[in-house]
Amino acid sequence: MMGFAMLVPILPVVIVPTLNLDTSLWMYLVPVLANQTLLLELAKGQEPAALAYLLTAGSSQLLAALAVWFA
Repeated sequence: MMGFAMLVPILPVVIVPTLNLDTSLWMYLVPVLANQTLLLELAKGQEPAALAYLLTAGSSQLLAALAVWFA
């Protein structure tokens, strides 16, 4: 059960790049995928918009706050 629970957050990181999707705003709301998307854009020499940084940080902080509240 623990192996499955650890695999679920990694699935978007593995599946989405294989689909060759264009970068869209929803990708910045998935915490692990958002970091990967930002790094890929920076590696390509593109500058992500400020909204991309805000969504990445905000979604991660919101999920962390929810986890702390739940605990």
